[in-house]
Amino acid sequence: MEEPGAAAPLVYWSVCENTVPADCSADTNSLGEMCVLGDADARELCRIAVVSRDGADTVAEIPHDPSRCPDAASCTYMFLVSNSHWEGRPLSLLVRTELNDPGDVVLEKTYKNVIKQGHYVPHRIAVSANPETQPYLKRLRITLESIVGDADLFVSQSHPNPTNENSEWKSRLLEPIDEVVIENLSGAGSVDFNRPIYFAVYGNTYSEVEITFNYDFAASHDELLEAAVPVGDGAFANTNIPDEYGERLYSFSPWWSGHENRTSVFLADVLVNKVFFYARWNAYPKHFYTSQHDFNDTIAIYGSSPDAHQNGSYYVRLRPDFALYDLLSARQYIYNMFTFSMTPASTGGKQLAYENMELGETYVGFTNGSLYQDYRFLQMDMRATYNIRLKRIPGQGNPQFYVALGDEGYVRNGRVDDVDAPRAGSAFEGVPYPGREESRKSLRLDEL
Repeated sequence: MEEPGAAAPLVYWSVCENTVPADCSADTNSLGEMCVLGDADARELCRIAVVSRDGADTVAEIPHDPSRCPDAASCTYMFLVSNSHWEGRPLSLLVRTELNDPGDVVLEKTYKNVIKQGHYVPHRIAVSANPETQPYLKRLRITLESIVGDADLFVSQSHPNPTNENSEWKSRLLEPIDEVVIENLSGAGSVDFNRPIYFAVYGNTYSEVEITFNYDFAASHDELLEAAVPVGDGAFANTNIPDEYGERLYSFSPWWSGHENRTSVFLADVLVNKVFFYARWNAYPKHFYTSQHDFNDTIAIYGSSPDAHQNGSYYVRLRPDFALYDLLSARQYIYNMFTFSMTPASTGGKQLAYENMELGETYVGFTNGSLYQDYRFLQMDMRATYNIRLKRIPGQGNPQFYVALGDEGYVRNGRVDDVDAPRAGSAFEGVPYPGREESRKSLRLDEL
């Protein structure tokens, strides 16, 4: 704001090229590199600012584009005001932001925003932001109050950017209050609170809105989950179900943090008669109310999946797989139930992460299609002979393994990128044994 009748001050601005805000600064020496609000600057960055006058005030709108920032997750704008008048005078500069994507919302908070006419503003409700609340909900009410203007509310669990055409729940009232209530009813039209919930606010007109959340917790299912047999990472449970009327319930608790992106695998090594199983996070599994069903006696939940979670437990419910005529005779079901986790799998020539191995230990693993699962062993004695054996679970695919060796720099400095990940066509491959139940390779390292 400026004094009436005085020459307008100049407002310089730019996007800082440093990722650390403390390293960002602007002074008179950097004016030539900065944009001036209202100036006809031909540079692309300067042209994005829309400048107008409001009485004695200069008003500018600068659309945010993360691609212009050195780090899309942390961007710093710099402003500098130059007094072009020869006398000193008081000036004020106000910078206000409008958030179009506030990210994951926290159910205990209230959110306010400004919505332009014709614009959708997306939001997400995720377990990662609400680990102590969301998985245990029975009912969630999302309330949208249009303090100014008229906005609408669209909610979906299948569309990350819900609209009027792509949403399972919506509210388009002319009144100031729009509400959507979603419930866990264990059936069609229900919601799974263990998975992300997406909602968008649409501005029919320019709108200033407030968003609040109210919820009810589900009744406890602890009496059912108490029967679960906990199985550790890399362990297995040998089980015998005596007849078609029996079933088993297992639990597996991830121990890692979310940034490790590990894969959780549940695998049944069936010895006598077929079984089937399904899993659910922090809740008793029901066949028609979970997307996690076994395929070829395996459930793999990749770290990038919306079904991947931490700070809780997966529950796996296993039952006999039989036809009606099987009830005419007594049948038992014998299997080994494995639960384990792995580092992220890779689809290309570069590994995403290595699983570290120890000498003499046996590791259970899983890979699917063209995915590579990468392991690493740090050899200490170059004169030793290492015997590597890969054994498949009977009937479970046709696995193969490949070996590559790191140089001294890799061993000393731990630079993973110094070594090409072992892939098909590597110099050393496992040799299949008759029946293809296992592959072996013997390596004398000092002769390579």
